[in-house]
Amino acid sequence: MREHKKPWLDVPIEVLIEEERRKHLEKQERERPRIYIPPPSLTPPSYEEQPRKEDENLIDFSLK
Repeated sequence: MREHKKPWLDVPIEVLIEEERRKHLEKQERERPRIYIPPPSLTPPSYEEQPRKEDENLIDFSLK
């Protein structure tokens, strides 16, 4: 009778370990919880420019 060849016996164990690690990481990535963000609105919020009170906040360092 013919002996069936087992291809996994010819593969180094390091390659098999790396393949299992990759599969495990892909499974974790697929199953991790996702955060969903609502789509942006069509019109951006309007910001009204308010007058600045720069004059009140300035300190006069001029020499008189």
